[in-house]
Amino acid sequence: MNGADDFKREFLVERLTKRVAELGDIDFNRDVFVAGADDVARVIDACNTLPFMSEVRLVVFKDVDKLAKQAAESLVSYVSDPCPTTVLAMTASKLAKNTRLYKAIAKSAPRAVVDCAPKSRRDLPLQVREFASSLRLTCTQPAAELLVSYVGESTVRLYSELEKIASALGKGAVVDTADVERFVTRTAEVKPWEF
Repeated sequence: MNGADDFKREFLVERLTKRVAELGDIDFNRDVFVAGADDVARVIDACNTLPFMSEVRLVVFKDVDKLAKQAAESLVSYVSDPCPTTVLAMTASKLAKNTRLYKAIAKSAPRAVVDCAPKSRRDLPLQVREFASSLRLTCTQPAAELLVSYVGESTVRLYSELEKIASALGKGAVVDTADVERFVTRTAEVKPWEF
């Protein structure tokens, strides 16, 4: 999962976790590591551990784009010959396509790399309306545009603000600009052309 859209990366990891949980006990078969905080050798050891009371294990390794070159090389070796009972999910904000790690991941399976590039600012109001729909709200186009101008382009923050509005208004409500003005505090920098 490569791209700067934090919400999409987290959503995909959550969905993958649910799928693996269907195959057995996820509590004993899931490890989460963060590059920089955790050693790559520990990640590889977790990947080579056999699952317990399940068909597969899930190992999530976040921020792999922040790995030092030597650590990334160790991961390249593992990806070239992975443990068949482990699902390794790696996330990155910006893993360059010309790195050996990216190429090894892309080579491992046809759809191994999932693009999580953020939407353009002009496409975000549609994304906000889709988020609202998933929360059983109806969001007007002007309200979605206003929310983007108040919060900015972070999909995590946009979803979080919509959750806050949903808890205040209740399911089935229609969100309009007055609701955004009432429940959301402007945290994004005002662009000069918005005046």
